[in-house]
Amino acid sequence: MNDNPVTKWTEKNQWVWNTTEDDVDDNRVEVRVRDGKHAGPEVFDNRKVANFTVTKPTPRPAAPENRTPVVNSLEADKSGPHDSGTTITWTAEAVDPDKDQIFFRFFQDDEPMTQWMTDNKWVWNTTEDDLGNNLIEVQIRDGLHAGQDSFDNNRTAGFAITEPKPMAQAPSNQTPVIESLALDKSSPQEAGTSITWTASAYDPENGSLLFRFLLNGRPAADWTGDNVWLWTSSEKDAGANMIEVQVRDGKHAGANACDDSAAADFRIAMPNQPPVLTGFSAIPESSQPSGTAVRWNMLNIVWI
Repeated sequence: MNDNPVTKWTEKNQWVWNTTEDDVDDNRVEVRVRDGKHAGPEVFDNRKVANFTVTKPTPRPAAPENRTPVVNSLEADKSGPHDSGTTITWTAEAVDPDKDQIFFRFFQDDEPMTQWMTDNKWVWNTTEDDLGNNLIEVQIRDGLHAGQDSFDNNRTAGFAITEPKPMAQAPSNQTPVIESLALDKSSPQEAGTSITWTASAYDPENGSLLFRFLLNGRPAADWTGDNVWLWTSSEKDAGANMIEVQVRDGKHAGANACDDSAAADFRIAMPNQPPVLTGFSAIPESSQPSGTAVRWNMLNIVWI
């Protein structure tokens, strides 16, 4: 090349030319050949020449410098101020111009609340220790610029936590009251008569009420939501009876007691019956001779 040998005599018919900046410009490449039977080692039997130009390489454009990420917003899911005990979720929106992964870290009043993480949300469970104004900060980095103890960009937001107002105490539940105990027939009635008893009760909270009717102190039926009881009297009820109704709303007295009660007296009479002859005898007794005066007595005639 350019009259300077670049190989020794060789049987190979190829030469690899690794060009360098020293070769920039026009070059004269020559190949010489001999068979060893004519020319000596310092000469040749034949040759060929070719020209080749080497140019300077075109400068490559420099790679753009990696850019840092930027926080666009830091928002809470609730507007302040808010009472302590409220759960508030903070969301940071950030962008990296080079599409690199972004890491987030949240602070409250300069105290780290999270480690570096890929999640852009932080759930703040507020307590009484947070009462007053709080400064919430998010820091971001892409891991290609600032180190673990620093950040590429940040954003802050203020949030006030207030003390909850005392809740008004709900009024205590009140017991129901029996207003009346009515019946469809007046006392007395004959045994076998059916009498309908109807209880009326009032509950201040308009709750559901349970009723139970008692006959002479014994429950005639179990607790039920029905305020009506049909009493079919019988001969065993003859005489004076006490009818009682009990009420409860299930929030005070238990199943064996009541919240309120009312009672009324009712008399059952035996039905009118025909008289019964209980004795019939002769004085003197049979037999007697004729001419004897015999008195006949009807004894113990009972009128019911």
